[in-house]
Amino acid sequence: MEQHNVSLYRKTPKVWPAKGKVIATADKLIFIPTPHYGVLHVSRRDSTFINSGEVVGLREKRWMLVFPFGLEVITADSTTYSFVTVRRDELVRKINGLGQGE
Repeated sequence: MEQHNVSLYRKTPKVWPAKGKVIATADKLIFIPTPHYGVLHVSRRDSTFINSGEVVGLREKRWMLVFPFGLEVITADSTTYSFVTVRRDELVRKINGLGQGE
């Protein structure tokens, strides 16, 4: 599954938030930033990879800063990845389905 127009709030690289797309596969959740003018992001560089087996929780947030449709992905080492996507419920269903062998 692939979703476009997704934002990932992260501290490194220094671009915060990064806009791009998220891809959910059987073993990984991958965020790929899109290039923006004036920013050093190059497509498929500075991507974020989250192993599906390490995801221990999903927390839907009604608001994340000033943006609606927030989603926090929590991994086994307590790392939190904060996403904003309009199709949050679809992404949550896909991530949950990956854990059940869908």
